[in-house]
Amino acid sequence: MINLTKLKKQKELTFSNNKVVKDLKSAVALWLEDNGEYSFAHRSLQEYFAALFVKNLNPNENKRIYDKIIDRFSKIRRLNEVKNFLSLLEEMDTLNFKRHYYLPLLLELRKQIDDSNDENLFNTFIKFFAQGVILHSHKGGERYYPDVRINEDTVYKAIYIHLPFTIKLNDILRDVIRDDSNKVTDGNDELKLDKGRGKNRVVPYINFDKDLPFEFKDICFNKVISLGTEFSLHINKEIKDTEKFIEKSIEIDKDFVDLI
Repeated sequence: MINLTKLKKQKELTFSNNKVVKDLKSAVALWLEDNGEYSFAHRSLQEYFAALFVKNLNPNENKRIYDKIIDRFSKIRRLNEVKNFLSLLEEMDTLNFKRHYYLPLLLELRKQIDDSNDENLFNTFIKFFAQGVILHSHKGGERYYPDVRINEDTVYKAIYIHLPFTIKLNDILRDVIRDDSNKVTDGNDELKLDKGRGKNRVVPYINFDKDLPFEFKDICFNKVISLGTEFSLHINKEIKDTEKFIEKSIEIDKDFVDLI
C-alpha cells in the first residue's frame, strides 16, 4: 500500500484505482468480488497480510492485538482455522509473538499443571484437559457422544502449544473407556447428554471433580504421569528458551541503537 501511494503521487504516471482493482481480480486473481465486497482469493494471502499488519503496528497496539488474539482464538474450536496465521506471526513477528503470545500462555500453563508430586500432576493434568469421561457411550456400534468431555475454555486457549501432548492424553482417557479388557464399568456420577443422537439420555459418568473410581485411576495413572511429566518438562524448557530469546533480542536491539 505504501508503494501504491508513492506511485499515485508521480505526476508523469497515469494511475487508475479501478484498473488496479481489475488487475487484482482478473490478471493475478488475488481478489474476489461478491456484491461489491472484496476478499482475498486464498485464505493464506489474507493471513499473510494480517500477520504483516500486526508486525508493523506500534509497540502498544502490537501488544494489544496479541491480547485480543489470545482472547478471540480461545473461542475457536479448530486449530486448523488459526494454525497457519499463528505460524506466520511466529515467523514474521518473532520477538513480539514470543513476548506477547507464546510466553504468557506458557506461564499460564505452568500455573495450571502442578508437578510437585505424582498425585497433583495426575489431577491437574486431567482436569486441565477434561471435565470427565462418559461410560457406555457406545451402543450397537453408534457413538452417541464423545467419550472425553473436553474442558473447552482452558484447552482451546493454548492449543497451539499443548496439542502434541493433549491429543495423546485424549487417547489414554478414551482407551480406558473403550477397551473391554479394562473393565471400567462404574462411574462416580451421571450425566444427561445435551446433543447428538443420544440427546437426553442419562449415562454413567466419571466426573474429574469428584473422587475417581479405583479401577479407572489404576489403569491410566502411570500413563498419565509419564505423559504429564514429559509435558511439564516441555513447558519448563520452552519458558526458559523463550525468556532467553526475548532477553537476547532486546540486548541486540539496544546494541544496534548504541551504534547509531
